[in-house]
Amino acid sequence: MKQAIGTVCLVYLFGCALAQSQSESDSKRGFASGRVVNGTTVSIEDYPFLVRLRYAGRFFCGASVITSKHALTAAHCLFFEPDAADLELFGGSSDASNGTTFSVSSYSIHPQFKYENANNDAAIVTIVGTFADHRNIAAIPLQTTELRYSSNNPTWCFVAGWGYTNGKVVSPSQTLQLGWTPLVSQYSCQQMWGRRVTITPQMICAKLQNMTSCRGDSGGPLVCNGQLTGIVSLGDLYCTGRLPSIFTRVDSNSVREFISIVTASTGNIFKENHIGS
Repeated sequence: MKQAIGTVCLVYLFGCALAQSQSESDSKRGFASGRVVNGTTVSIEDYPFLVRLRYAGRFFCGASVITSKHALTAAHCLFFEPDAADLELFGGSSDASNGTTFSVSSYSIHPQFKYENANNDAAIVTIVGTFADHRNIAAIPLQTTELRYSSNNPTWCFVAGWGYTNGKVVSPSQTLQLGWTPLVSQYSCQQMWGRRVTITPQMICAKLQNMTSCRGDSGGPLVCNGQLTGIVSLGDLYCTGRLPSIFTRVDSNSVREFISIVTASTGNIFKENHIGS
């Protein structure tokens, strides 16, 4: 299975915390993001929607609780098609070594996910049982309206997770990290990425020099104005912040429809335990 995981990461040019190395060709178009670089340590009590996705007991991606049974993550995190029985979600603790474990009953990858360009990079993990009544675990409301970019008054959002904190050290953080970053326009994002990535209507970008997400934070949240606005998807190879981070747009029609269909078929959507409800 490890060989298969590595093949997916290299062939489809998505970085992945389970892979041990990356090919030189990755630098030609970016890779799936995964760490908060130059972030600050925060408490899960203030961000109880954050959970970690583990495969065979090993952390590899982030996720966000969106209902009492579902967590939203990136499709590329699950594109190697693991058995649901080998997956688990881990939450309720700022410390990576502590928390509550939830078995996974199933997962769904966006049917229009394109591994060639990371379009519709979204997946939903459904747990056995419920997140309800567990300490420091609650859902976050979803972004429902498109955020308008303004160069004079930019929207500041945060990314958070347990990914790598140094581009040269292949090791996830043991504590929850958070960093703030302003949104940038799709035009600016496309100009900076050039031909390496096509920025689609299902994507949203943010950029702050020296603060970014990278391997390990894949699938984690971009939160704007208290709402889940994006899913960590693509970033520059060395996680320097030189290029914008690219997120899956949660409020896009295709992603919202996907969330609605999956959560409605496996449990109620938008449970009453949403943060801020």
